[in-house]
Amino acid sequence: MNHNQIEPVSKISHFQLAALLMVSAIFTQITALPELSEHSMSKFITLSLSGVFLLALYTPLLIFTSRNSGNTLSYCNGSTPSKVIRWILGGIILLRLVYAVVLSLMQLKFAITKTVMPYLSLSFFMLLTLVTVFYGMSKGIQASARVAPISLFFLIIAIVAISFMMYDRIDVLRIYSPIWDNGMLGGGFKLALRNDELFLFAALSGFVNSKSPKTSKTSQTSKPNSYKAVLYYLPIVLVSGLWLNFLFNAVLGRFMPQILYPMYTIASFATFNVIERMDGVLVTAAIIAGLLKIILIFVCMRSIIACLLPPAKFKSAKTTVYVIGLVVFAATFFIVEDEPLLIADWWKYFFMVTMAATAIILPITGFIGRSKRKRETE
Repeated sequence: MNHNQIEPVSKISHFQLAALLMVSAIFTQITALPELSEHSMSKFITLSLSGVFLLALYTPLLIFTSRNSGNTLSYCNGSTPSKVIRWILGGIILLRLVYAVVLSLMQLKFAITKTVMPYLSLSFFMLLTLVTVFYGMSKGIQASARVAPISLFFLIIAIVAISFMMYDRIDVLRIYSPIWDNGMLGGGFKLALRNDELFLFAALSGFVNSKSPKTSKTSQTSKPNSYKAVLYYLPIVLVSGLWLNFLFNAVLGRFMPQILYPMYTIASFATFNVIERMDGVLVTAAIIAGLLKIILIFVCMRSIIACLLPPAKFKSAKTTVYVIGLVVFAATFFIVEDEPLLIADWWKYFFMVTMAATAIILPITGFIGRSKRKRETE
């Protein structure tokens, strides 16, 4: 295994990676609990600002992945100090992924048990989810990549269908001022810091097929291609977030902040001829997307651990991820509310540290590691 290789699996296309990132983001958009400040036109500005901040945070990784094939962490090795930095960065990303998988599990759990299946046995649900996630993780990234476009298609169809069925209940007068408030910049930055997909992209960039140059059929070099996934992901996810926020406010009005799951509430009102349970369609699409996101996070954990360990110990990475999964599922089973994972003040420092380490320090260290290798090979 060379330094650019994460693990011996088949590659995926940048379109499939974009679909994986989109499914992850849209799942969060339709299952995340609303904030009290969301019923305002200023929320649209906040979401737009978060898109600008996200582009700025993604830029260092995009620059690095547009010039280098392989996982970013794999370039942070060599001498002892670089290995220490690599382990620190890998540990920080793993902590952020653990947080992401715990929150995703709770969003999936509460979205199901508090809406369409309130009497579902929690033990049965967690056990079934655990088996599904472990099975999906054992199949590797390519299996998830094949499912992602299908899951994304059903999510988009569900959102478009629900929007069409609710067109007669949309009233833009329900979206009231203020257009601007003092908390929009901070709110946009906070939303950007919570972005899970940046960490997924950092871990999955090495799985993407590189593009062979058209100018030379005999050339053995290839052009990195993974950065294109983000160029598809960012605008589509921003548009979906703005549209869903518009739909929530224009249909639910001033009642929206008091509603636990606004998208499910709107879907329960949506009917069209023979289709009378759009809420069931939405929940089905959300379950598939949620399971796919959780599987994807565990695959990312495995790729990071495999990158930190010697190639001969790749099986240890798999075992370690299974152990982490069991601990995470056991801990999530006993968490009864997910608000503490979002509203506690100290979480913002956790988001800032993990985002800075992944979006800024990681690509810089990668460039340094790449330059060091070039000097050593010359």
